[in-house]
Amino acid sequence: MTKISIIGCGWLGNALAVRFLSSGFDVVGSTTSLTKLEPLKEMGIAPVVYTLGMPIPSALLISEIVIINIPPRGNYLQGLEELCSSLKSETWVIFVSSSSVYENTNTDVYENDAKDFPSPHTGISLLKAENVFFESPLDTTIVRLAGLFGPNRHPGKFLANKENIAGANNPVNMIHLDDCVGIIHKIIESNSRNEIFNACATAHPTKKLFYTEASKSLNLQPPKFNDQESPFKIINSDKLKSVLDYKFNHPDPIKALKSI
Repeated sequence: MTKISIIGCGWLGNALAVRFLSSGFDVVGSTTSLTKLEPLKEMGIAPVVYTLGMPIPSALLISEIVIINIPPRGNYLQGLEELCSSLKSETWVIFVSSSSVYENTNTDVYENDAKDFPSPHTGISLLKAENVFFESPLDTTIVRLAGLFGPNRHPGKFLANKENIAGANNPVNMIHLDDCVGIIHKIIESNSRNEIFNACATAHPTKKLFYTEASKSLNLQPPKFNDQESPFKIINSDKLKSVLDYKFNHPDPIKALKSI
C-alpha cells in the first residue's frame, strides 16, 4: 500500500487526506498544533506535530510520496532546504505553490512565465521555494494554485461590505477545493513527475461580477468598486487539461458558488 505524507494538514491538506484515504492510501499528516492530533487521528490519518525548521519526524520521511503544503512565513526557504535534504532519494515531492509566482502582465500567464521576486505579502520568493525541490535530485511536481475557495472558505466573505475597490473589470483567477484535490489526485494517478502545472478554473469572470454574486449568495452587502483600473493576470491552465486530461469539476467560479 502506498504511503503518502501530507506536510500541512490544514484546509486543503485535510481534504487531500480524505481523498487519499478513500482511495486506499496510508496517510501520514503533520500539524503545528498538539490539539489537532486527535481530530486527525479520528479521520484515519497518522498524525505528527511538525513546524518547518524543527527536527523532522521520521514518520514523514518514510513515505513514497510527500505533499508539501505549507504557507510561506518565517525562515521558509531555509526550512524547505532542511526538509529537502532529509528526504529519501526515491521520494516523489508534490509541492503546492501559488499563482503569485507571476507578475501582473495584463495577459495570460503560462508555466514558464514565473518570476523570481519577493511576494508583497511575505517578502519570500515562491519561485525560489519551488526550486529548492525542482532543482534537487528528487522527482518533483509543482502545482501552482489560483485563489482557493470552497466549503468553509466562501468568497462571499472576502470583500463583502468593502468600498472603493479598484480593478472592477479585472478577470479573477479562482479554483474550487474539489478541483485542487482532484488535480493532485490525478497527478499521482497518472504518475506525472517533474512537471509544473497551473491550476485555475477555466472561466475568469470580472472581479465585480464574481464578488458581487458571491456576497449576494450569503445575503451580505456586496462590495463597491471605483473606476480605477489595476494590473491583472490570467492564469492559463491549458497544460494541466492537456497533459493530465483533467476536466474541471467547477470550470465556472460563479456557478461553483452553488456548491458551497
